[in-house]
Amino acid sequence: MKLAQSTCPQRRRRGLAMLLAMMALVICTILTAGFLAAQGTSMGIARNERDGERARAAAFSGLDLALNQIRNLPTWRSTMSHGLWLNNYAIGNGAATVYVHAADGSGSYLTDLTQPVIVVSTGQSNGRSFTTMARIGPTGAGTIFYDGNFITGAITLGNGSYSGATVPAPSLDSYDSNATAPSFARPYTAGTFGSNGRIATNTENAANVQLLNNASIYGRVTLGSNASLAITASGTARSPDVIDKQSALRTLPTVIFPNTAGLTNRGSINRSSGTQTISASGYYSSATLSGGTVLVFMNGTIYVTGNLTINSAGYLWLAGDVNLVVDGNVTINGRITLNSTSSRLRICSKGTININSTQLPTWQDPTQFMIYGSPTCTQVNISGATNLVGSIIAPSAAVTMQASNSSSIGTTSPQMFGGIIANTLTMRDCSVLHFDEQLRSYDEHNVRGGSAPNGSADYYVQNLGPSTVSASNAAANTTLLTSQIQTENCGPGN
Repeated sequence: MKLAQSTCPQRRRRGLAMLLAMMALVICTILTAGFLAAQGTSMGIARNERDGERARAAAFSGLDLALNQIRNLPTWRSTMSHGLWLNNYAIGNGAATVYVHAADGSGSYLTDLTQPVIVVSTGQSNGRSFTTMARIGPTGAGTIFYDGNFITGAITLGNGSYSGATVPAPSLDSYDSNATAPSFARPYTAGTFGSNGRIATNTENAANVQLLNNASIYGRVTLGSNASLAITASGTARSPDVIDKQSALRTLPTVIFPNTAGLTNRGSINRSSGTQTISASGYYSSATLSGGTVLVFMNGTIYVTGNLTINSAGYLWLAGDVNLVVDGNVTINGRITLNSTSSRLRICSKGTININSTQLPTWQDPTQFMIYGSPTCTQVNISGATNLVGSIIAPSAAVTMQASNSSSIGTTSPQMFGGIIANTLTMRDCSVLHFDEQLRSYDEHNVRGGSAPNGSADYYVQNLGPSTVSASNAAANTTLLTSQIQTENCGPGN
């Protein structure tokens, strides 16, 4: 009996120890499980973050690919299908789906060749996705008048050997269209011209910039990048105040013509008297105003597939923002009037342009009346007692300004208020070009390509932030984008 009683406390102690050990094991197991669970959660979060960053990188790379295509494929508006451009296209460790929509909701990039597009790019990686959206639109060639008038080749002011009674004295000077002082058309007061006339050229040969007889340049001439700082001046010509040179040769832009597809056929315009009113866009086989008046009340496009002729008794009056596109030649001997400072006229010609002895828009802003020439527009002639307030952008054209009567050049020579961009410029007799200093900061939207000053991109990109992808209006996928620019830098891979 005594022996049995002595073993009970030992058994109780062993049982307690076993219980404590089991409790410790359970606690360790719980702690281990918690640690492993925490580790798994942390690893999952890390994977999600990694995949999220990959999706984000793929989305922005998809945006870059679309921008690269727009910048480097001149025919993208007609070549690329509207809607889906890339479908789950592999980029690094992710993939991108890119939709490109016309900003006006028309479903076509060709409705307006200057309109922007909305790009929606979604990146995906292992179930994670990120969507961003941007507006991309053309800015044209930027401030293309930043160096003043620009002429690719030769510049000649003067008639050379002249035997008339009056010595010709063509000149280039400046004015500021914001200044108050109207004499004619508000921009300029005779005898108070400015000395900030500017003209630049790619020519590097001094013989290609000539000032003859009494010709004058009040301002600056900028030559090609490798030119010596010299021009050719003869007689009593007034040399420019400054001669400098470009840091690099410029390339001229290409004019963007308004879209004329789908316009209604409205016959022809042939008016010798009376009044005709145009209130809607359309195309005409020809347009001749030998007399009478044509009134235009609209914002839109008038497309003439033949020639446009406004004779001395003809009168074109416009209220609105109008594109006048002409496949043939343009002859203007009559008047063109814009009824307010909000009215604008852009004449876009594929043929020769002749302007003679006429008063053209009399508002002081030369950007209200713009003349554009396509690559097939190789000649612009301004003659007679023409007063032109406007600007000419005709990169392939030889522009000539001269009197219409050699016996009275003082009263039959043209003067222009604005700026010229062309292939060559010849100013004879008493022609005068008054460069508007406001044009130096004017951002031109109807041309593309060409050289531009720093900061003037051909296309702007406006980040619209994260968004959601809509499959509406999606067109069939095209392989053109991936086949042409798949070597584009697509961001981090791992």
